[in-house]
Amino acid sequence: MSNTAQSSPRLARLHRLAIGLLLLASLYLAWQPNASSLLQHLTGLSYDLLITPSAPADDSRITIVDIDDQSLQSIGRWPWSRPTLAQLLSQIQQHQPAVIGLDFLLPEAGPGDQLLKQQLAASNVITPITYGLSPGPSPLVQNRIGLSPSLNTPDKTQLAHITPSYDGDGSIRKLYPIICQNSCSHTLALAMLETLIQQPAQRISQGQWLPDSQLCAGPYCLKLDKNDALWIPYQNWKNVHHISAASLLRGERHPGLQGSMVLLGTSAVGLGDNVTTPLSPDTPGVRIHANLLASWFDSIAWQPLPHSALVSSLLLTGWALLAWRWPIQQRTGQAITLLTAAAIILLPLPLARYGYWFNPLATGLLISTGLLSIASYQALHSHQQRRWLHQMFGHYVPPEVVEQLVRSKQENRALAPHRARVTVLFADIQGFTSLSEKLSPEQLADMTNRLFTELTDEIHQHQGTLDKYMGDAVMAFWGAPLHQPDHAQRALNCALRLEQRLHSLTPWLQAHNLPPLKLSIALETGDVTVGNLGSRQRRAYTVLGRCINLAAHLQSMHKEIGHNLLFGPELCRTLPGQIQLLPAAHIRGISGPQQIGTAMQQPPADTKKPHPVHTDAAHETTRS
Repeated sequence: MSNTAQSSPRLARLHRLAIGLLLLASLYLAWQPNASSLLQHLTGLSYDLLITPSAPADDSRITIVDIDDQSLQSIGRWPWSRPTLAQLLSQIQQHQPAVIGLDFLLPEAGPGDQLLKQQLAASNVITPITYGLSPGPSPLVQNRIGLSPSLNTPDKTQLAHITPSYDGDGSIRKLYPIICQNSCSHTLALAMLETLIQQPAQRISQGQWLPDSQLCAGPYCLKLDKNDALWIPYQNWKNVHHISAASLLRGERHPGLQGSMVLLGTSAVGLGDNVTTPLSPDTPGVRIHANLLASWFDSIAWQPLPHSALVSSLLLTGWALLAWRWPIQQRTGQAITLLTAAAIILLPLPLARYGYWFNPLATGLLISTGLLSIASYQALHSHQQRRWLHQMFGHYVPPEVVEQLVRSKQENRALAPHRARVTVLFADIQGFTSLSEKLSPEQLADMTNRLFTELTDEIHQHQGTLDKYMGDAVMAFWGAPLHQPDHAQRALNCALRLEQRLHSLTPWLQAHNLPPLKLSIALETGDVTVGNLGSRQRRAYTVLGRCINLAAHLQSMHKEIGHNLLFGPELCRTLPGQIQLLPAAHIRGISGPQQIGTAMQQPPADTKKPHPVHTDAAHETTRS
């Protein structure tokens, strides 16, 4: 008992220390998930796992006119001449598209700029520029690459930026829809949408506790994060129609261009416009603008959960308190702890369906490692309990009974004092006092050691519990710590076998010049208090009750009654067909005459051992 009392708190302290350290680490990650490149990379990976779509849908509202490898082979190397670009835009305009957005820069002057300038000045054409941004959550504009002055028509040419925002791992997950330097530029998809509906975009803020900022062009809105960045809704990825630029320059007709939102860009590998995204390490940049435009049409947003660090902190602290109490929780509390862990781990999935991304890095670290700590604690505690049970019960019951006690997880109930119905046995060496006076101490020790070894072995073979040795006597009982419905039969069989076991010792006694021995045995059945009993200085697993006293006194009366094997009244009533009743007798310390009995007949020497204790018997309720 003392070992368990010292070891379990030690294990609990180690478990709580581990949970505390994990909580601090997780809170650090919750507030600073991008504190290092490794953490930022892990955060990005978890983000990508949540947004990868399974089956992109087709979208006929948007068309990409693609300067692809086939076009370069047909028309020539990039950059194409200004007349060729002007002809390409003219061919697109002949199909009457709604809006045309260019996704390649024209920063330098060149021959034939006047022809291209006329096409760029059309009211439905958006021409791109780009900015150089400083790294960080709130970037600053460092430089600007704009449209060549030879192509710009003031008050007619519409400009939009195509500036990407790279994360630490080089992937594009968001962009800034509005960038300002002297004047403000909208991202290409937003500028095309504004041109289509002829309405300027507006920033709308709503909500008090969880502020929700949106950037809306008419009825079409996408959500912004706290830094006014727009997270690209990759989970709304669309397959849009692609037309090779070469086919338009050859004069081929494409009816699908009429009324379409046209993006003129490139997918050719050598032009350097392929970027890394959560979907692919080689995504054409023009497809990102197409996808963003489609998401704006559908008002399908994707953003980090507002106040995610605060939410993470509350979840982490709450679950840490549950995990902290694991060593002292009942089964209901432990089930709540595990279910709460599963709910927190799976939380990002339902949030993703509503367009919110919740960083699972901090919560996943604490929950996963916390569950590992719980599993380690359980394994160590189970090993410790198993070892302690073997130490505690190993001297009382055979090893197989200890194993059944471990499997049944009834050790606490077995040790706690409780009522049980048992059969108790007392066996005493007859005439031991005179024997002890005749034998040397060495002979006496050899004889008692050999005798008690044989008796204990027989008791254990019948799955009995050895209570104690009392000088020249031994006490055992059946029915605890595991419930045995046939405890009376087991005790009776054991008593008969003890006498036969004693006879088998005769050759050994003779070989050692020791006198023959006889046992006086008494058994009785009854309700007792069983458990770890004693004082604060010393405790032992034992039984207390009326039947114990009756059996002890009955065993001492074997000379008066004239039988070496005696059974008490309750055992006589329990096994009536196997006991020969004797005249009622007065037993010391017990009021009134008591019905007693002896064995009707002894079984042959090769009597089979009792059946082993069934594991399910450990779960039956003992009689009170």
